[in-house]
Amino acid sequence: MAVHWIVLLAAIIPFWLLQNIIHELAHGLALRLGWGWKFSIYPFPSTKLGRFTFAHVIYEPTATSGMPTSQGWGLVSIMPRIVNGVFLMAAATLAAVLRTVSPVAAVLCALFAACNLVDFSVGMAGIFRKDPNQSDIWRFQAYIGVDVYKLRWLAVISILLGWVFLAIPTYLLFKV
Repeated sequence: MAVHWIVLLAAIIPFWLLQNIIHELAHGLALRLGWGWKFSIYPFPSTKLGRFTFAHVIYEPTATSGMPTSQGWGLVSIMPRIVNGVFLMAAATLAAVLRTVSPVAAVLCALFAACNLVDFSVGMAGIFRKDPNQSDIWRFQAYIGVDVYKLRWLAVISILLGWVFLAIPTYLLFKV
């Protein structure tokens, strides 16, 4: 059981950095694959954008790039939440499956699922912030035109479901 905690502590920082890269890569790849834009990822905390960010991506159109519609920009804004949901479900399921075969691998999968869930939760909870200019979910709302109150309910429900989904393999891993 002690190896679980050692693995968790050793993997927190690398997984946090990986999650930053995945988040920004989701934005960049959505624009790259959908409209042919170039992008650069800055995976470390900085104030290069005039405010503190854990990581950020900068987009640049090319000569052959298309211009995204409002729905396209909405997709680019929400893509990290979609990727978080997929990775959360896959990693949590894998953690539950691997718990008897390889407990260390199962713990790493659970930690990866938790990192995705934290990023998902922070991103969705941004709809409750008063400053909409610094949040992906507010940009999504502005581009798509979804009712703010419906989006807030969706945020609360999806965050709670994510935490319940992660609780099952975590309980199985750490039960005595």
